[in-house]
Amino acid sequence: MRISLILLGLLALTACKEEELTSVAPIRGLKTHLIEEAKDSTLRRFPAVLEPTSLNTLSFEVAGKLEAVELEVGQRVQAGQKLLSLDTTSFQLQLDNAEAGIVAAQAARNNAADDFARQQDLFERGTITKVARDNAESEAIATNARLEQAIKARDSALETLSKTTIASPIDGVINAVDAISFSTVSPGAPMVSLYAPDAFEISFSVNFETASQLVVGTPATIRLADLPDVSTAEQKPATGAEQKSATWCRALGRDALK
Repeated sequence: MRISLILLGLLALTACKEEELTSVAPIRGLKTHLIEEAKDSTLRRFPAVLEPTSLNTLSFEVAGKLEAVELEVGQRVQAGQKLLSLDTTSFQLQLDNAEAGIVAAQAARNNAADDFARQQDLFERGTITKVARDNAESEAIATNARLEQAIKARDSALETLSKTTIASPIDGVINAVDAISFSTVSPGAPMVSLYAPDAFEISFSVNFETASQLVVGTPATIRLADLPDVSTAEQKPATGAEQKSATWCRALGRDALK
């Protein structure tokens, strides 16, 4: 009986030893982390207005009475399209008078030329004096000069008539309309302003405390609050020690604002 117990104990020890020898340690996963210096970034919000890069203000070069104004803010216009016009009644009358003056000056010039030719013939025959001949020549020269003046007056009237309309110089959008239908306007008074729809800009001021946190040349991203998909990379402008704020300005094309 004692021998049997000893044998059972030896068998149990042998089995435990074999199990310890055949067991495999489990594989444990290893997580790695890359440690590097984080870049500091600051988010600031500034009020700004999106404005056209350039604004064209149009006015008349001559005084007159406006015709009906049919323009609206935001209206798109084409280059060469007539925007405003003056009543041309008085300007057309000036042109008609100038053209009539040319006809009269031509007739006077022709008569003076014919008279001078007759006086020259009579002078050569010895019928009239040299004084009469010279007077006829002077009249011919004077009437020719008056004809030239009449032609210039007609050209001036034509040019003035051409200034009674305002046409759009570009393909653009109406920004403001100051003209009032059937009112009397003076030369140089602003009538309408428009801008090109393919170029805009935004500008805003950054206080000195915020600007001083950046180094000249540090990149900064400007993003529109109303158009979060529109952003542009800029660099901090140079600022003097005495400057209390830095002004940022960026032009955006039409494609960026779609």
